[in-house]
Amino acid sequence: MFSALIVSARATTRRYETSRPEEVSKTEAMLSDAGLKPTKIHTSEQVGLAKNFSPHEIRNYYAQSGTVYWYYDPDICSCVYEGHQDEFDRYEGLTILREVAARDRNWITLALRLPAPLLKTDPAILERIRKLK
Repeated sequence: MFSALIVSARATTRRYETSRPEEVSKTEAMLSDAGLKPTKIHTSEQVGLAKNFSPHEIRNYYAQSGTVYWYYDPDICSCVYEGHQDEFDRYEGLTILREVAARDRNWITLALRLPAPLLKTDPAILERIRKLK
């Protein structure tokens, strides 16, 4: 039971993180860069249908044309982003690049805090820092 509570708390935290405006904006920029197309939700019929959607999560459904991936944002753009497998694969690649970039920024910040003699002893560290700047 305790492990179920932890899993539930992690899921709630994740939903909160992904629904923060700055995260939604980053996600929507990557969705757009990957080729997913936004469709505005503005008619009362569309708004009524969209109330059943899970916001700020990428979901999918199966269609004759293949798997369709979608992301609903009721807050910032009031739209649904849609795309197929190719666009979703590009989005996944962009999320990986974003994570690697964040990790490398953290690594550089840590490395720059090291005493200079430690950095000078390993040319590979200096070269990696030079390439990432």
